[in-house]
Amino acid sequence: MNEDLFYLLVLRICLLLLLWKMMKVKVMELAHYVERLARNLIYMEGRRMEEGSKFSVFKAFPEDGYSLIVHKGSRITKEAQIRYKLVTTEGDTDTEFFHKLEHTNKGYSETGWLSMSQCDLQTFSCMFEKMVALMSHYHDCYMEGNPSSLLGIDTLMKEDYFMIPAIILLEQKRGTSTTCQYNRYILNSMTGYRSNKGKMMNDIMAYPVRSRVEAFVRSNLFQKDAGFSSHRSKAIIQKQTIEEIHHLKMRNSETMNANVEVDDCFTKKDENHQYNKDFMMLSGYELGIKMKSNPKYVTGILKVATANLHDAMMMTSSLKECKIRTKTLFNSSKKVNTTSHETLKDLIDEHGTPSMLGIISREVFIDAVFSMFPKPQIGGPREILIQSYKLRVHMKFFESICEEFCKMLDKEMLTGSREKEMRQSTTSTEFKRKLINDKIKRNMYGLTPTIVADASRWSPSFTMPMFCHFVIALGLPEEITDHALAVIKSFSAKMMHLPEALCEKWKNKPIAQKEEDEELEWLRTNTDPFTRVHRVTSGMGQGMFHRFSSLIHVAKDDISDQFINDYLRSNGVSFESRTMVSSDDMMKQMLITSTSMKSLLKSIDSLLIIYEVTNRLSNIHINWKKTALSFIIDEFNSYFTVGNRACLAVIKDVFTAMEPVDLTEPLHAVSEVLQNISRALRNGAYLPTVEVMTVSRRRTRTISTTRTL
Repeated sequence: MNEDLFYLLVLRICLLLLLWKMMKVKVMELAHYVERLARNLIYMEGRRMEEGSKFSVFKAFPEDGYSLIVHKGSRITKEAQIRYKLVTTEGDTDTEFFHKLEHTNKGYSETGWLSMSQCDLQTFSCMFEKMVALMSHYHDCYMEGNPSSLLGIDTLMKEDYFMIPAIILLEQKRGTSTTCQYNRYILNSMTGYRSNKGKMMNDIMAYPVRSRVEAFVRSNLFQKDAGFSSHRSKAIIQKQTIEEIHHLKMRNSETMNANVEVDDCFTKKDENHQYNKDFMMLSGYELGIKMKSNPKYVTGILKVATANLHDAMMMTSSLKECKIRTKTLFNSSKKVNTTSHETLKDLIDEHGTPSMLGIISREVFIDAVFSMFPKPQIGGPREILIQSYKLRVHMKFFESICEEFCKMLDKEMLTGSREKEMRQSTTSTEFKRKLINDKIKRNMYGLTPTIVADASRWSPSFTMPMFCHFVIALGLPEEITDHALAVIKSFSAKMMHLPEALCEKWKNKPIAQKEEDEELEWLRTNTDPFTRVHRVTSGMGQGMFHRFSSLIHVAKDDISDQFINDYLRSNGVSFESRTMVSSDDMMKQMLITSTSMKSLLKSIDSLLIIYEVTNRLSNIHINWKKTALSFIIDEFNSYFTVGNRACLAVIKDVFTAMEPVDLTEPLHAVSEVLQNISRALRNGAYLPTVEVMTVSRRRTRTISTTRTL
């Protein structure tokens, strides 16, 4: 397209001088070009031939200077992409935008077969509007901080200090791209007083990741559904299989891998599925004594014993039928997931009581059977497990008892984020007051370090013998202990249904054709080809023993605090701490005081050694990529203050306000657009940006209406 014609077209469409200035920047011209391509493909997708047709679809787009060919039978689904080819006469299209154009001897140029997914079409079709809105918002923020500046947005966008703050703001938000998460880790580790910076950098550099510029330009910042579930399925299965192979290689039937010694923590590599039996039983015994001394101990157990099935409806669906023969599920030719409401009603009809305890007492067998699917998220692979409907009742009963125990413990966080912030603030204020008093009255030095820890592979690293030792040491009533051990034992031979997308791929794949990854090929070989069910001996299942694992973490931390307190006191250092635990997440705020600053700094190293050793003895493996001891009081998963998070929320609102809407119902579409823009305005967007967003949406509506006609 002629450059002057391009600028005139944008000026006529956008109406605002601000948008026209933006188009002087090359990246905006590129964004507009890609957006036009995506919209043309959407127009073509509606006119493609049906599957099995012998012909592809061809259409010329003279305004854009190219023609598009959509491959025969190509269609967009959740698991398929549209395949297309771009054709242009020589010299009509700037090859700067299309690097894959190849010249032919017939007077035109064409690309090979390219592909674009449904999610890509959705983002690219509004890519220009999203970039305009984000850049306008940053320009408003810049002008507010520099009211005397005459810097125009077209000049601002060419400066380095435009892209850097914009990228940093977007990267500190949780739930963005993988690369963006790494920058959060770097910031947390580099600002820490003690952290494993070398391991963090090695972990980050070990695998290639997409660049920050790609994450920004592709506009894939907040969309968790990007990608195909079949790709995610391989990732979650591979992660699970790696842990299973490791567990099978090192499993010892005599020691149950419960013989880790303190010396091993300094001389041997940190590996999953290993723990110290004596340490686990000591921590469980101490926690049991602590809970039994609480007057809420008996009432909590009685409360769970009288609960009904209504509390077991945690998820919308449960596994009711499967291909394998079990003593608790119906046998069927295919896997069947049914709503939890229906399955629980069947249990009530079968046993004649809505009481969880009444149903559990009538059951003879417990089978741990699951179906799984990948969780739609940006970042690492994570699975969601659907339990069999009878196992759900047993798990809910056991977890309900553990939840009542967690309510007795000050360290376990069952509260909302606001109360968590208040606890952090109150503890910090209290420690500050004690620091001042000790300095004035006793002439003592003090430090307030904070450990913000994150455990790696929390769920797959645990073993069921370790859980059994801990439950026995708690000293619970005999009936509850027997039931808990039965549930835990069933998890030592979990039956996992592989994801449907992966099963379909392996069904159509020749046996002689191997998988590229050794772990996937091992799983494919060791899985029943008819049922596609794999038996897993390691791990506790994603999110299954949430409250119970919190109890283990709290019990370990109690013993760790005792060791730290005794050791530091023997060296003339006073120790006080406040810990908040939620399953694998932990934040420990500490106050250490002494007459010598040198003793304080030395005690920090001793403190970390005791912390790491007790973790290893408990089969807890710290992810030092996200863990640091810092003198800055923070909580990593909500890293900034409330006001700063609100600022990040504005960016997300500005971004999502430009998402395409369903135009089949015009009134609802207009209402949705106005709601999205008004949400950004309420959360702090400036009026010039709101005006830009409104005009951009009007332009989108005009183009969509024209295409429809």
